[in-house]
Amino acid sequence: MDQAFGDIFFLGDVLMKRFILAKSMLGMVLAASLAVSSVASADSLLVNFTADLTAATYNGPSDVSPYTPGTAVNLFAATQPDVIRADGQFYLKDWDGSDGTFTTNVTPGSRFLLHSPLIERVEIDTWRAEGPSDHGTLTGLGNAISQRKKFLLPTNSTYGSASITIANGELTDISYNLDFSQPGVPPFQGAAGNPAFSNIKFNEISLSTDNTAVFGAAQTYTIGTDDDSVVYGLNTQLSTGSFPPGVLNGTVIDTTRGMLRDEILNNIDEIGGSTPNISSDGRQNGIALSSADSPSSGPVYLQDPFLGESGTLTVFDASAITVGLDISVVPEPTTAMIAVLGSLLVVSVRRRA
Repeated sequence: MDQAFGDIFFLGDVLMKRFILAKSMLGMVLAASLAVSSVASADSLLVNFTADLTAATYNGPSDVSPYTPGTAVNLFAATQPDVIRADGQFYLKDWDGSDGTFTTNVTPGSRFLLHSPLIERVEIDTWRAEGPSDHGTLTGLGNAISQRKKFLLPTNSTYGSASITIANGELTDISYNLDFSQPGVPPFQGAAGNPAFSNIKFNEISLSTDNTAVFGAAQTYTIGTDDDSVVYGLNTQLSTGSFPPGVLNGTVIDTTRGMLRDEILNNIDEIGGSTPNISSDGRQNGIALSSADSPSSGPVYLQDPFLGESGTLTVFDASAITVGLDISVVPEPTTAMIAVLGSLLVVSVRRRA
């Protein structure tokens, strides 16, 4: 009897060990499967939008207000209403399709662009062409690009905080806030070289949505197959007449994924090599150099922004987002103060150069 019980206990022990081993192996298989699934899921999300300043959301001096009859901005806006609008873009690399709120400087893979004809490069990475394009890329004036012409792309390090919200697979909110009093934020004083802004201090810029916002329906593309024409970077929806001629002459304003792939991956450089035609300063001239996703890592060539992506690209085109703008007038500085402010300005706007 004792032997029988011993055999039973021995058999139970063997079965338990086999069960534990099988469970462990199953766990390893599931973990590996999840890991593979995670790596393979490299979908991306793109939100393009245009935003509008309104009389209710403008807070500043009346003599530079777009809504005060007779001011320079008001007269210009009467013929070019897009001058008080903005282009924007929120990009999420390696999005897994989940709902949620995604925020720059917090959510991995998030990038943001905000550009205005009046203030120009609010949130943007400025890259430069190394030379003429092998693929017919043009500036905003329709001229062939040349050395140092600008490509304006979403930045992965924003001065302010931008967020989008996805619910049930649909875009439901876009928000942004930039407080100019925060450390490291450029003052943007005298923005875009506009004399009307020479003594203006920007205090805050915001974006918000209300019941007038249009979020658009999701469009999907297969990454690497039919997404070449999809916009990435500044691809303005605003009238070219709202931009200063100098901006149009020096900037590519219709950037697409295919254009960037051509300039980065299919370029013949100055010395017959194949380095990218876009770099942090446009002056590398084909020398061997690393690539990066930020010009502040420079001197570097632009890394393929879509490197490692596969699967589906989901795109929303939103409009009627509301811009809030708070500005004030600053006193005329003394000569000594001008020298000090000039030194600080040079340091603070290097990323925008």
